[in-house]
Amino acid sequence: MMEGDYMREKSILGYIVAILIILLMFCYVFSQYRSQEVGQEIIEELSSMYNLEEREKDNLKHILEKSYVLIEEYFDEAIIEDKVDLQTAQSRFEHMKRVSLLSLKLAQALESEEDILLSKEEIEDLVIAGYLHDICKFDKGSHSENGASYVKLFLEKETDLDKERIKRITQLIYYHSAPLTHEEKEEVESYLLLIKLLQDADAADKIIYQKKNVDKHYGELNLSSSKAYINQLSNGFSIR
Repeated sequence: MMEGDYMREKSILGYIVAILIILLMFCYVFSQYRSQEVGQEIIEELSSMYNLEEREKDNLKHILEKSYVLIEEYFDEAIIEDKVDLQTAQSRFEHMKRVSLLSLKLAQALESEEDILLSKEEIEDLVIAGYLHDICKFDKGSHSENGASYVKLFLEKETDLDKERIKRITQLIYYHSAPLTHEEKEEVESYLLLIKLLQDADAADKIIYQKKNVDKHYGELNLSSSKAYINQLSNGFSIR
């Protein structure tokens, strides 16, 4: 190979490496921005409800940012292993973020309509569960059961949440995708209202944003306050 050809190839390779580095930096910055954007909206809503201290805001922000990275890495692996395509993975991620925020909105609607007061920790656990509820959507078997187990390990390793809160979050994920039997309702009685809220938030996203099987999902809603909230946003599609 002549020296001129070698130098040209070296120069082209340098340009390619530089472009890849820029793209990676852009992806990182964009990822950090998006995680902060979603987390900030939830934190601001919670702050207006409970006047969170800075320490509490930082703790929740830490958990949501760690959760964001966890989902990205898990979905990236699913794409690499050809379990799912990029567009489907991105759509699922957006759904999970919306469900997290919707669960908070529905909790606010419940407190307003039914005069029920949920604790700050219960609301935080609800939005964390919403954020992570479909983490194992592309795995074989029950994504709810797999997700609950996976999130339990994650929360134990990456957060300082106590055992009771970790149990509550994982139980919400475990029961989010199907109606509970009478026996299951008795087993999770202390979490039952939060489970209903998460189930309603999951259905609400399909109604409001995905506009998919609207009447079916509306009929699946557990709480009258959830129906009232969705009715306020129902312009543009039909709900019975």
